[in-house]
Amino acid sequence: MSDLDVFAFDSDRIAIPPYHALPLYKAFSSNMPSEYHVVKGHHYAFIAPFPKWLTEEEDIPVAKDPEGFDRSVFLRDLNAKIVEIMTSD
Repeated sequence: MSDLDVFAFDSDRIAIPPYHALPLYKAFSSNMPSEYHVVKGHHYAFIAPFPKWLTEEEDIPVAKDPEGFDRSVFLRDLNAKIVEIMTSD
């Protein structure tokens, strides 16, 4: 496990990876073990999934994920990584 994991979303149009995540990674990677991850997703991938009944009735752009991105799985894996980091020695 690295000391720093930086995540970039390939479809993020707000925190555009080459101007946000990548400079962060470059700034720290020479000083600590770091990993740069590019994830298929968008800026709102960290928001909990919306209920299906709501997205079927309302057009909510932040609730729409790109093809091939599973927000529930991404958040489950990310949360597990956070717990692992917080509980490791």
